[in-house]
Amino acid sequence: MIPVEIDLVYSIKARDPYVLEAYFHEYFKEQNLRGEWFEITAGDIEQALIDLPEVMHIYLAESLCTKSGFCVKMVPLGTLAAN
Repeated sequence: MIPVEIDLVYSIKARDPYVLEAYFHEYFKEQNLRGEWFEITAGDIEQALIDLPEVMHIYLAESLCTKSGFCVKMVPLGTLAAN
């Protein structure tokens, strides 16, 4: 049992969840409490999505919009390779 209240802020469907998890772990390393636990806000998540490098959009399984209306568009597989 966890001694603090936990809120699910976002759920992200991913083609490769390990790549996105590694990105978020690195991005939020200063807010890491222990292992998989981070002290972050919905605004922190939104900023991480804004900062998500476009090349990583291929790992998203669907487009994602935050509560404030910012959207990260899923990039179809093969799109970046063609550029």
